[in-house]
Amino acid sequence: MSVRGVHRDWPIGSPLAFVRRARPRPYPPAVETLFVLTAAYMAVPYGDLPGLGLSLSSALIFLIGLEVFLRPAEPWLRRYRRWFLWGAAIWLGVFFSATLNGLRSGGVDFDLQSAKDVMYYGYWLLLVFPVTVYLTSRLELGRRVVRALAAAVVLAGLLRWFEALAWGKVGAWTSPRFFTQNTYGILFSTFAPALLAVLADPRTKRRLPAALGTLAVWSAAAVNGSRGSWVGLAVGTGLFILLYLQAAPSKPRGLIWVALLCLGFGLALQAAPERVLSAVGQRYATLQRLQDDKTFTMRQALTQKGLYLFRQSPLIGIGIGRWQDEYVAIELPALLGDDLDALNRKSSHNSYVSFLAEEGLLGAVPYAALLAFLALRGLAAALRLAHEGQVWALGAYAAFAAMSVHMWGLAGLTATSTWMVYGLVAAIIEAAGRRPRATSGMAV
Repeated sequence: MSVRGVHRDWPIGSPLAFVRRARPRPYPPAVETLFVLTAAYMAVPYGDLPGLGLSLSSALIFLIGLEVFLRPAEPWLRRYRRWFLWGAAIWLGVFFSATLNGLRSGGVDFDLQSAKDVMYYGYWLLLVFPVTVYLTSRLELGRRVVRALAAAVVLAGLLRWFEALAWGKVGAWTSPRFFTQNTYGILFSTFAPALLAVLADPRTKRRLPAALGTLAVWSAAAVNGSRGSWVGLAVGTGLFILLYLQAAPSKPRGLIWVALLCLGFGLALQAAPERVLSAVGQRYATLQRLQDDKTFTMRQALTQKGLYLFRQSPLIGIGIGRWQDEYVAIELPALLGDDLDALNRKSSHNSYVSFLAEEGLLGAVPYAALLAFLALRGLAAALRLAHEGQVWALGAYAAFAAMSVHMWGLAGLTATSTWMVYGLVAAIIEAAGRRPRATSGMAV
């Protein structure tokens, strides 16, 4: 028996499906505000839930997910199902890789930590990713999220400067206290493009705070000494400039501040204290002789380990989280000595190689397909939205590109922020696909 006025496209199993009406309702401001705060936390992820070992973002995302799945403002799963199915495909690859490795080893290669890791990937792929796509495809919320990320990464930069000034932690290998050097690095390279989007946004009224914040982040990245961060920042900044010029060739005024920033950054380096100049200069010099750099050589050896593990089990991999449990005997370069035990205990320092080795083709194929789709379709979508004045889309896409490049040098797939950035790019694709095509230049 049909009931008039009840929408039939609600998610299967929603306990409130029988009372919700067809007309979409706006989300309570508290839900959107909570999501913006969650996004800001991604750029300065300090602290865990007491006694649980989980980040604060997990609790925030869970509360948002309850509202989105149980009390949706509109029937959204059908419209956004490709993203949910894509996340499910990657998660199933992770699940079956872990399960089949456990069965093959008689349970030896599947323990409690493996089960937790499978659950974590389910949280990222089936909750964080699709919820981010759904919420931030609403353009105004997407703009607020990018602005929140910009403000939060400035706070991360100020924290790094505080460590440098208060505790003398200038340069690489100084063991920062709030976050590790690699964590600071990936935060800076991923979220700094959000600041450029704020600077170039025609609706930004006060650009000086954003400019000073950008200088704080760039200089903090220099002091931090992560070379991967430097490369990521260069990629994100260069790509943002190129995309902005493509989207608004007749309106280059948004880039004047960026040009002034580059000039100011160069002058700041020249005026920096000798200790800072020495630490940054020594770290930069290693880029000129990577063949003699021990950490770079170690990463090359770890990549060889990953490819060796993949060749041993190309379909199902070695199982989730088992990178450091697998011992591989490879010939080490003379620079690393002959301590294979130390090498095998290290993290992969490469998100893509470790995922390929652990999940095999079961997980790597859908994940690689998602990255390619986001890169290609996201580029066109970001340009289209920027052409209409939605400059935040360029910041989100540049953040995705910078993060993707940086993850060649560190293992970052087990971070909630990674899947939120993927969700932001997917949201850009969704938003651009629903808007009529503009017939003129960038809207102001």
